[in-house]
Amino acid sequence: MFRKLMIICVVVMFASSSYAASNIKGVVLNKSNVKNAANVAIGQNNTAKVGSIGIKNSNVKGVVLNKSNVKNAANVAIGQGNKANMGSININRANVKGVVL
Repeated sequence: MFRKLMIICVVVMFASSSYAASNIKGVVLNKSNVKNAANVAIGQNNTAKVGSIGIKNSNVKGVVLNKSNVKNAANVAIGQGNKANMGSININRANVKGVVL
């Protein structure tokens, strides 16, 4: 029973993370606490992320843990090619061995 419950909890934790074309051998946990925050992207090809984990085209062997605490904040990207990240982890085209906190 405990094992089934643990699997369900891990699946729920992955709901706000993305792993495009990546090889993950380990644990990825997103335990972000976001309250009263605005997350806005305006313009072409912009990205605004808050309290998230993004892994793209990477190899991860180990642990990636995002335990951010975002309160009363605004996260904004305005203009072409801009990005705004707050309380987030972004791993792109990387080889990670160990722990990312």
